[in-house]
Amino acid sequence: MVTSEKDKRINHDAELLTAAAAEAALVWNRYNAMLVAHGIVLATIGSITFGGSPQYGASLCGAFLGIVLAIPWCLVTSTGWSIEYALLDAVSIDTKDDAQSPYAVYLKWGSSNRTFKSQDAIWWSAHLVIVAFYLVYLALAVFAAFKLGFGLGTLMLIAAIIGVLLGWRGFRWALTQPSMWSRKNGEQDAPPNSR
Repeated sequence: MVTSEKDKRINHDAELLTAAAAEAALVWNRYNAMLVAHGIVLATIGSITFGGSPQYGASLCGAFLGIVLAIPWCLVTSTGWSIEYALLDAVSIDTKDDAQSPYAVYLKWGSSNRTFKSQDAIWWSAHLVIVAFYLVYLALAVFAAFKLGFGLGTLMLIAAIIGVLLGWRGFRWALTQPSMWSRKNGEQDAPPNSR
């Protein structure tokens, strides 16, 4: 059986769209697993910090653990979206222009609903939840350190070190990833330590 070039392209595009859909499912599976894990960590810290006999040292350690876990959560989520966008970008132009194509529907929705940095509202909402967890952990770390007798200057120094060393680089990389809407000029993803 001879297959035309158009049939080959259609099959290839269908495989790309299937892979993109699978990656989108993986993004949300990983995201939900991390959301549950962070909920457990935060509930544990809350009970240790505000329970009958507060253990501020353990609370401080738990807050550091939460901060450290928030970084890969953000990186894995951003990377998953980048992979999905790369797969969608590889779909042929004909399929993108076909009004019946799932890609065309997604592209139309995304291009009309993009916000700051050309990301859609879903991307930003997911990342804002991660940032919120990160900031709650940071606040709990400062609170526990204060209760342990650390001075204000030391607390500010700890917060700055945590923010700079553990968080800023990862969040900055995640927030500067090109989206599918900004890749029209052939931009490429860069590893976190190249920016």
